[in-house]
Amino acid sequence: MNALGSDTQIEKKMRGFISEVCETIGPRKSCSENEAQLALFFHDKIKEYCDEAIVDNFIVHPGAYKAAFRIPMILYLLSLIFYWYYALISLILTFLSFLIFFGEMSLAKEIIDFMFLKKQSQNVIGKIRPENHPSELIIIGSHLDSSCEFPLMRMFKYRFIVIIAINLFLTAVLFIILLIKNLLIVIKLETLFLYIEIIFF
Repeated sequence: MNALGSDTQIEKKMRGFISEVCETIGPRKSCSENEAQLALFFHDKIKEYCDEAIVDNFIVHPGAYKAAFRIPMILYLLSLIFYWYYALISLILTFLSFLIFFGEMSLAKEIIDFMFLKKQSQNVIGKIRPENHPSELIIIGSHLDSSCEFPLMRMFKYRFIVIIAINLFLTAVLFIILLIKNLLIVIKLETLFLYIEIIFF
């Protein structure tokens, strides 16, 4: 038994809180009024358990979330089409595909976010200061929004990382081949590369 009650009581409170959110606030698209409403509701709920609780507003580009996966795939396919006709365009498209995919998905950098509308979202931050170990920190995180789902992630679970890795690898290989191809075009020796191209494709 702790200050919050028994494990069963805590679980019941948590389930009750989730049900209350779903029934009174409903779906919470990123940067929506419902998400903002939940932030205030959640803040009021946790402040009694925390030494400090704040609602932290921030600006985000929600449209970039899905696009960061889709745009690199489209660019990759376009680069395959342009490969045989305009190798330089194909090289540029492949580079952009790799830059966006690796930057957004692996490094969490905002590569294409500027292309999408800005909207305000918010975090709720609750701090409980430990009495005996003030230098130690535990972070518990969750989504306020009912975020979009990638069906492939649901299907493959952690194996989805392998799909991302394969995409990055193939894009990197294509980029290297295109560098060689463009160099051979400049020095008029492109035909020497034909068999390697055929094997790759």
